[in-house]
Amino acid sequence: TSPGGTMHELQTAPARVVGRVDHLQDLAAALVPMLKGTPVDVELAGPTGPGKTTCIRALLDAFPEAIARPEAFDNIVIDCKASQRTSGIVIAILQAFSPTYPAKGFSLDLMLEDVARLIKARGRPLVVVLDDHHLLRSGDEPLRVLAELRTRHKLPVSLVVVREFPMEAPTFHRITVRPYTAVQAKGIVAAHAQQAGLRLTSKAIEALAGATRRGGIKRTMLALRTCQESGEATQAGAITAVAACDARFNQVRLDAYSDHHLFILRALCAASGPMRSRRLRDAYWQEAQSRHEKPLANVQFLKYVAQLARAGFLEVTPLRGGQPGGALAVTLLALDRTVALAEVNRALKHRSA
Repeated sequence: TSPGGTMHELQTAPARVVGRVDHLQDLAAALVPMLKGTPVDVELAGPTGPGKTTCIRALLDAFPEAIARPEAFDNIVIDCKASQRTSGIVIAILQAFSPTYPAKGFSLDLMLEDVARLIKARGRPLVVVLDDHHLLRSGDEPLRVLAELRTRHKLPVSLVVVREFPMEAPTFHRITVRPYTAVQAKGIVAAHAQQAGLRLTSKAIEALAGATRRGGIKRTMLALRTCQESGEATQAGAITAVAACDARFNQVRLDAYSDHHLFILRALCAASGPMRSRRLRDAYWQEAQSRHEKPLANVQFLKYVAQLARAGFLEVTPLRGGQPGGALAVTLLALDRTVALAEVNRALKHRSA
């Protein structure tokens, strides 16, 4: 799709974005200076599932029409799971403007100069959205490189990062997206089902709403598609569809994490309930050593636990009154430990192969 339109890998925005009007208004207000050529940087942060990507894509779709200027700006949405390095981000920008641009053969500096020439030639502001920015292997380097490029060439380039947890050194205008409420989740399911011409029972809507709260609109759409293909619009059909989608999404989400993250998750999956941090560390050590890996030091281990918590896999609760260095209670946020354990084992087996 050419710039100025949308570049969605999956159409996730329903006709109306349920429960996200305030966020859309905040985003619109933050991006208004961009229309006058003043670059703005926005961070959209929140856990998996509350509609961050849906919000920014819906706004980029609606903004030009709302201000009666269809050619007001160009926008590119880049999936950072697919383009994990700075060069991949730059190539994605170039190929959005020119689909035949080669993916190999040019240095980063030369590609950046090509980006500058293309933006100047189009003469319109550009919004670059880095979706799932927290998964980038190169960290904040792409943001720094693009910021330096726009400063050097005085380009009207605005950056929007979509993340599961806030950046440690916030320099962007931050908008936090909270999880959907139960009522909002049911409204989303009902809106998508109506679009698909699928008549669901109230119990089926409730079951699918649970998937919405855990995994967001993409997971809802896939579950609805499964119900539609199977012809099952009942509670039982919805529960089966949700279980299949949970397994699929768990596998996809695990791909971005290291073996040691998976060892921690596997240790928690094998437990019957919450674990104290010391006991979890001992179980993790056993997991790592059984796979001939050197276990992480305690400080690094706790850092990995914190990363998994920020990503929504775990819940960490301080014990002993929350004193620094005190014990922690770590809980696996998974409705079905058997499914979670199977996905962790599958990811580990895939890597060892």
